[in-house]
Order: sequence, then C-alpha cells, then structure tokens
Amino acid sequence: MNRAVKITGIVASFGTTLLIGAGIGASGSKTVTLTKTHTITRTVTVPASPSPAVTVTVTAKPKPPAVARHTMPGDGTFIVGSKGGQWSTGTWQTSGAVGGSAGNCYWATLADLSGGLNSIAANGYITGPTVITVNSGLAGVQVSGCNEWHKLS
Repeated sequence: MNRAVKITGIVASFGTTLLIGAGIGASGSKTVTLTKTHTITRTVTVPASPSPAVTVTVTAKPKPPAVARHTMPGDGTFIVGSKGGQWSTGTWQTSGAVGGSAGNCYWATLADLSGGLNSIAANGYITGPTVITVNSGLAGVQVSGCNEWHKLS
C-alpha cells in the first residue's frame, strides 16, 4: 500500500535573504540543500508499507534579479540605475528622430527629477544619429520622438 505524500513549498528571494517554507503531509526524512547559486534541492523519502520507499526530489532556481536593459524606448522619462526598466550609465546611441529628417528627437540628461528647467544637465534636438553619455551622478534621462536607443558601452 502506498502512502500519499503532499509536498508544498515557497521560495522567495529578497536581496541576499532566501526564505524557504514547506509542509509535508507524511513523516520521513527531509533534506534541503542551498548552493551558492541559490539552487534549492529538496529530497523527501517516505517509507511505504510494506517496502519500497518513495523518494521525491524538487529543484527550484529563482529568477535572477532584473537588470537595466541595453536598449531603451525613444519616448519617456527614465531613472538612471541598474534595475530593470531603468537607464543604465554608459554611452548610448540612437539612429535619430522617428520619421527621419522630417521628425524631431529631443533628449535630456537630468540632474534631478523635479521637472524644472534647472534639473536639465544637458539636452538637444536632433534629426539624425547621435550619441549621449549618461554618467552615474545623473538622476534621469528624458527622450521624446526618438528611435530606440542602444547602449554602446
């Protein structure tokens, strides 16, 4: 006769803290292994009456944290940072304005996010290809009417 085994688990990652929760519907040995790569393996062996024993192994690999993208859209205001959806520091290039020479692409690097004229560190209107540098001391980047931006370095 086999004995029913219920295994449930929760794995969540917050920075370098890893929380593990599990409930087992039968008695038996429990093994949890945490490697440096944050791979979690759980093996549960429950003896059945009569033999054989039932062994269940579950391995979970949490998703890596989001990182800043290497392409950014041509419209919007973005925070400078290293998380997903943020504009990372470095050198960026666009092919110019949407619609080519008939369009107008505006770009600005922002010293702060107040929205005032004094928050603009540098800016420009362009129609053709251009390159800008986003330094670590900047708070944001604002672009409008531009083709997609690509990180060069």
